[in-house]
Amino acid sequence: MTRSISIMAALLACLLTATTSLAQGLGNDSPDPTMVAHRCVAQMGEVADRTSAAIGDITQETIGRIARLDRAGASDEDIIAAGRRGTQAVANAAMAGTGRVSHIERHCVSLLTRLGADRALIHRVRDAAAGAREDIGMAGRRGVSAIRDAVARAIG
Repeated sequence: MTRSISIMAALLACLLTATTSLAQGLGNDSPDPTMVAHRCVAQMGEVADRTSAAIGDITQETIGRIARLDRAGASDEDIIAAGRRGTQAVANAAMAGTGRVSHIERHCVSLLTRLGADRALIHRVRDAAAGAREDIGMAGRRGVSAIRDAVARAIG
C-alpha cells in the first residue's frame, strides 16, 4: 500500500507540472493559438501516459500482493480486501488523471477562445481531451479487470 501511495504522490506531482509547463512560454502578450493548442494536446497526452503507467504499476503491485497472500495461505476475505484496495487505487488514479485532463482542457479552451482561435483548433483540443480521458478509462478498466481476475484465481 505504501508503494501505491508513492505512485499516487508521483502522479499528482507530474499532473501539477502539466499546468505549470503549459503556462510557461505563454507569457507574451499574444501567443500563437496554434502553438497553444499544440502544447495543450501534448500536455493532455503526457497526463494520459503518466496516469496509464501509474495505473499499470498499481495493478501489478496489487496482483503481486494477491499472489503473495495466496501463497501464504491468507483467507479469501483478506485476498478480496487486497483486491478491493487495488481496484480503488486504480479508480482514484484514473479519476485524478481524467480530472487533470479536463482541467487542462478547460484552461486551454478558455485561453484559445480569448485569443480568438478558430473553432477547428478548439475542437482539436476538445477531441484530444476526449481521447486522453478514454485512454485513461481504458487503462483503468484493464487494471480493474486484471485485479479481479487475480482475485478469482486466488480464491479459486
